[in-house]
Amino acid sequence: MQAIAIIILGFVALVIMTLLAAALALVRILRGPRPSQGAASAQDAQTIRELHNGLSRMEQRIKALETILMDRQGKEGQP
Repeated sequence: MQAIAIIILGFVALVIMTLLAAALALVRILRGPRPSQGAASAQDAQTIRELHNGLSRMEQRIKALETILMDRQGKEGQP
């Protein structure tokens, strides 16, 4: 049961990361061509920071969910 839950959580994380990558690609397409190399680097750095922060928060939520799941499984196993 625990292995299935971890697999499901991993799959959900993979789906979320794929959606974030698609959103990033869409934003880049909608912004159009880059005006200059310096401005593009600053925009890229900001986008990467935002993506990193979002993924860090997602990692924390997944860890919390795993902890909740393990706690529930531990309580179910006790008489």
